[in-house]
Amino acid sequence: MTLAPGDRELQRQLDREALAQRIADSILQSLDLKDILAKAVAEVRSLLEVERVMVYQFCEDGSGTVVAEALQGDRLSAMQGLHFPADDIPGWVRDRLSCDRVRSVIDVDSGKIGFSAARSGSTLASQEIQYRIADACHVQYLQTMGVKSSVVVPILCRPPQLAIAEAAPTLELWGLLVCHCDRPHAVSSWEIETLQTTADQIAIAIIQSGLLGEMRERAQIQAAANRLNEMLYAGSTLQPQPALEAIVAAMGATGGKLSLATLYDRETYTSGIQPATIEVWEHYVHCPILPEALTVDPLVIPDIQQAPQLQPFHQAFAAAGIHSLLVLPLYHQRSVLGQLILYGGEAVAETVWAGQIDPSQPQTKPRASFAPWREYRSTCRVWTDGEVKLAKALGEQCAAAIAQYRLYAQIELQVQYRTTELQRQAEQLQRAMERLQNTQANLIQAEKMSSLGQVVAGVAHQINNPVNFIYGNLVHANNHTQDLLALLGLYRKHFPDPGDEISRFTEEIDFNFLMGDMPKLLESMQAGAERIRQIVLGLRSFSRLDEADMKRVNIHDGLNSTLMILNHRLKGNATASTIQVVKNYGDLPPVECYASRMNQVFMNLLNNAVDALNDRPDPRIITITTTWDGGDRIQIAIQDNGCGIPETVRPHIFDPFFTTKPVGRGTGLGLSISYQIIENHSGTLDCTSEVGAGTTFCISIPVRQQPVKGET
Repeated sequence: MTLAPGDRELQRQLDREALAQRIADSILQSLDLKDILAKAVAEVRSLLEVERVMVYQFCEDGSGTVVAEALQGDRLSAMQGLHFPADDIPGWVRDRLSCDRVRSVIDVDSGKIGFSAARSGSTLASQEIQYRIADACHVQYLQTMGVKSSVVVPILCRPPQLAIAEAAPTLELWGLLVCHCDRPHAVSSWEIETLQTTADQIAIAIIQSGLLGEMRERAQIQAAANRLNEMLYAGSTLQPQPALEAIVAAMGATGGKLSLATLYDRETYTSGIQPATIEVWEHYVHCPILPEALTVDPLVIPDIQQAPQLQPFHQAFAAAGIHSLLVLPLYHQRSVLGQLILYGGEAVAETVWAGQIDPSQPQTKPRASFAPWREYRSTCRVWTDGEVKLAKALGEQCAAAIAQYRLYAQIELQVQYRTTELQRQAEQLQRAMERLQNTQANLIQAEKMSSLGQVVAGVAHQINNPVNFIYGNLVHANNHTQDLLALLGLYRKHFPDPGDEISRFTEEIDFNFLMGDMPKLLESMQAGAERIRQIVLGLRSFSRLDEADMKRVNIHDGLNSTLMILNHRLKGNATASTIQVVKNYGDLPPVECYASRMNQVFMNLLNNAVDALNDRPDPRIITITTTWDGGDRIQIAIQDNGCGIPETVRPHIFDPFFTTKPVGRGTGLGLSISYQIIENHSGTLDCTSEVGAGTTFCISIPVRQQPVKGET
């Protein structure tokens, strides 16, 4: 059945849309550009019913290769894989194809060539084909191929790195979509639009393939860097030689040289083929005369014989079979660590030309045949962009490892210095503790309590400054030591197999014992210093030398801050559960008092409650109750469910220096000082206790204070 013109146009439109959909499906179903191109040319050839459809890809030098081809029978010779010289499609033609997006149509029998340029804003719309007389060489070129009719549509792509970065980047000429007939054929606008649709779909596939290639390249670089990283950190000492050999193998180089700068000299490692030792070349490697070699970017020398700055070394490199160089400066945080040099050898390149030609000479006339002609030539090892990126990544990994190993050595020296410093401070602390013990003995032996204030004031003044100095330095020493030990632990974790020298020294100093004992030593010294400070504060409070301004404060804030300070004592451990704190806070008004003194009372009472619960089975509970009846006094009760206080001991609990705790755990001043503080606030501190049930301390103080009465 014959279709009406309108129906034929609709059918063609449907065929073109179906073709575009099939190619789009191929792009979605396959990640292989070669497979997508093969399916695309086959679909187009079948739809247009022509003898050949092929995809021609340009190289950087303007030459090109047929990368995909679909043929009908054997009436035309196959051209897939054949390489064509740049002269076959001159530069001005490539520029016009790229800039004007011109599609060309040639009818060989009439000797005419037509052009159709895509309208701006639409890749499918085309202008009417305008014909003129074709160049005779062009016509003869197609006749030699056996072609009677030809259509060429440019394939324009955005570079992958620009396809994402820019909204509308410049299109580049990637290749051509070519349609050949071995018979006269009147090319219609529909056919051109169909080829243009296919070219646009191919461009999408090319961009997708480029992005995928970049992702694979990054993954390969990361994998190679990870393998090198495992090798670099396998032991406790740096192994440059295996690392260099791994880099040379990963890069496919014929050899390599690694030069590392040290404090007084330079360490050099080699792998594979090396040039003859030349002093001038060694100086060039260590102190590059090329300005670009002083940057952090790799320096690529594709052909040593064409590099005039290397002319003195041409013969030596040629004798060793080295034809190209890749130089990588090793930097880490702006520090020059050394230099990595990779050598490239000779390669044999094979090119299958479409007809016998001399690529070094311009083409003056059409070729008589397009039969495959193989050319073999020796070339220098070419460092691709991907290989340069890989080399840079491996060099950065190597530089980071070198810097870390050197830092590790510096840290070991710092640990030794810090250990000596800590020993000196420990001796100072020991002497201070001995002086304090002597002072306490003198106080206990004093005959009259009336003179205790002066003695205590003198003792506090004498020991306060050195204790603060030692305590302040001890905090920093503790922090620094913990940081150094933690960092050294990380190094031992990541470098579990140290060298022999480190192992021997570790055994000599009993390093594991030192790691475990150093924190204990610092904790012991810090506990001693803290105890000294608490004793000094207690003595100062007891002697009424630590005064503060009287203010209206929130009692609950003081209780909460004290509980926060004691939080570490409230937590459980392997032998006891966490102490529960029950807060029965009432609605208290602001209370006028010496806040620091009241906090000291809370600290003493809560500390005693925690101590009373040390040997108590679960549950261990401290209950804090505050009440106010609306009058002029508030009440604060601190209750524990500990073992209680025996009746014989209870009358003495507020006596100075009285304690039932083991030696070294109590000073006997806490309750005495607390009692005096409450008394000076015109309040009372009472104790009720039942053996086996617990103890309650009840504080009662006025909301508003009269002038504090004189202390005795």
